[in-house]
Amino acid sequence: MGKTTLAQGLDPTRTYITLDDVILLNAVKQDPMGFVQGLPECVTLDEVQRAPELMPALKASIDANRQPGRFILTGSANLLLLPGVQESLAGRVEVIYLQPLSEQEKHHAKECLLQRLLEVDLVIEQGRYIWRVEVKKAASIQVKDGAGLAHLANQAGNA
Repeated sequence: MGKTTLAQGLDPTRTYITLDDVILLNAVKQDPMGFVQGLPECVTLDEVQRAPELMPALKASIDANRQPGRFILTGSANLLLLPGVQESLAGRVEVIYLQPLSEQEKHHAKECLLQRLLEVDLVIEQGRYIWRVEVKKAASIQVKDGAGLAHLANQAGNA
């Protein structure tokens, strides 16, 4: 699930607006204060990094009404790194960073790597030693790096 799907699924009754719409984006840039004043009480604004001009208008609206949750801002860039934004929204926003999609999520896979690993026995090479692990009986298996995880995934895929 990506950020847009997540934001839209939080509250289906909440208004969702994306700034991917070029006509809307131009209107926001022309009159950010008028745009914010015309918004409903609770709104999700997606791709807000496309209109940094919007931040002072959002700040003014938040200062006038400090009710939490009125705005959910999403974007594919770190909003706080845009010029002038950090100062505008300091103390007024909570930032939540989402992790990237897993390979299973990207490809809409039905089975999960961890679930697949738990269904098979693995052969793990460690230097000169080869260990056979009955995963279902193991209390825990730690993989220290991405290469190790890829190796385990490959073993599981060949089982």
